[in-house]
Parts: sequence; structure tokens; C-alpha cells
Amino acid sequence: MIAIAVWNVRGLNSIAHRHAVAQLVRDRGIQFVGLLETRVRRSNVQAVRAGLLPNWPGLMTMPVRGVESGLPGTSWR
Repeated sequence: MIAIAVWNVRGLNSIAHRHAVAQLVRDRGIQFVGLLETRVRRSNVQAVRAGLLPNWPGLMTMPVRGVESGLPGTSWR
């Protein structure tokens, strides 16, 4: 069975929020995750991508109109 999570995790600029997502994924054995309304600053996008789920090969993100830089996306392993 595949474990899936979808989370409206506003504020991935916060290291605490990134750790909470990573811990949920690890603790629950999540294999596919969708993150919505992340509100990531442009200057932080690469750090969030690299640090959130670093060992996951799949990551897809989409820009959001009207937001400095959203990073809603899906990732899988």
C-alpha cells in the first residue's frame, strides 16, 4: 500500500515547518506528498528544495501567480 499525504503547510521559509514536514514523512512512511500554499520566498526556494526531502528523486513544483514565490508541489520516492 502507498502512503500519501497532502498538507496545506503555509510557511516553508520557517525551518521549524520544514522539520515538521520531514518528520511527518519519516514517521508515517509517506511515499508521495503534496504541499500546498507553501509561501516560499524566491531567495529561499533552492534551500527549501534541497533541505526538505533531500533523498527523494522526484520533485515537481509550480509557480503561483500573485505570490512572491509559491512552491506548491509534489514529491515522491
